[in-house]
Parts: sequence; C-alpha cells; structure tokens
Amino acid sequence: FSRDGKDIYFFINEVGTGSIKKVNLADESVTQVTDRRFWCEFPALSPDGKHLVYYSKRDNKYNLYEMNLATNKETRLTTEQNFDFGPVYSSDGQSIYFYSNRAGSSFSLFRYERSNQKISPLFGPGGFTFQPTTDVQGLMLFAVSNVSGNNDVYAISLGKNRVDQITTAAGNDLFPVVDQKMNKLYFISQREGDYAIYGRQFKVTP
Repeated sequence: FSRDGKDIYFFINEVGTGSIKKVNLADESVTQVTDRRFWCEFPALSPDGKHLVYYSKRDNKYNLYEMNLATNKETRLTTEQNFDFGPVYSSDGQSIYFYSNRAGSSFSLFRYERSNQKISPLFGPGGFTFQPTTDVQGLMLFAVSNVSGNNDVYAISLGKNRVDQITTAAGNDLFPVVDQKMNKLYFISQREGDYAIYGRQFKVTP
C-alpha cells in the first residue's frame, strides 16, 4: 500500500515479462511503474512513501533498484554478478535489508546504507536465509531460514550475535511481515496442509 492508503503497488507476471504496477483503489485505474522491458519484482515502499525499492533482472544479473516516485527516476543500487533479492527499507528509511549469495554459495542477509552505498553482512541463523522484514525500532528484524531442515521464521537482534527461532511447526513458514504498532508478526504457513495466514505477538528484544 502507498502511505496514504490510496494505491497498491504489485508485481505482475505477464507474457514474457514481469513488472511492477500500481492500482488506484478509488477508480481501479492501473498505472505502469517500471519499464516492461525488464523483469522487476517484489516492490517495497520507503517509510516516507517517496521511493520504491525492488530487484530486477538485467544483463543476466539480479540487482537492486530504487525509483524516485516523484520523478520516476530509477537508480541501480547494486552492480555485482550476484543474486540480490527481497529488498525492504529499514524503519528509519536510511538502510535497505536484502538477501544475497554474494558471500558464498548460499544466501544470507545484508544491509545497504543509502547515504554511502556501503553493503555489510548481517548476523543470521545460517543455512539458506531469506525474506527479511523491516526492522522493529532499529533493534530486530525477522527472516526465514532452512537451517533446522525446515523453513522457519527467526528473530535477529541487530548489532548483536543473537538469533531466536520463532516458529517450529512442521511445514514451511514463509513471507514474514510485521505490524509495528501492534507488535505482531504475520506469515504464511503450510503447517495444517494448505498455505494459510498466521499471526502471533512478539516482544522487542533490546
């Protein structure tokens, strides 16, 4: 959703391409956001609603891009021959969290600092770690890892070498998102067979 709740940004897989569009909830009009010539996926809005970050496949590379929504100017954030996926903004909008294989054959979490373009690894649970959420009060975020042999959600304390496993049920738990105001975590899970949406309260780890 846009910050004013009037539009929804979404990914659409069309014939031969995938791009990002937005739909106006009042009149149901649909507007093309990214260039249809390039595969662009998983949009996330900045906290001030002025920028959109996503990943895109171009020249056989999966890199992060950011768009200024006022000017539609697009900026390429990462440039290496890696797979950079799943970007989300930090709660203060100064950083972008994403997952990548730039540190080796598996995927782990990274932070991109918008002020100086510095990229640094985040401590994580190990295994194949992906789908980070935005942080909560700058103290923690959630992500998915298969380190226990199953896709589970983990809480990661930022700035500390601490990880707590949040979900342990059989079946895959994926796509975590946080409700900052209610301190509630939402995710999809197939623990009861078909995928469904689940929610649970969490405590902020200082």
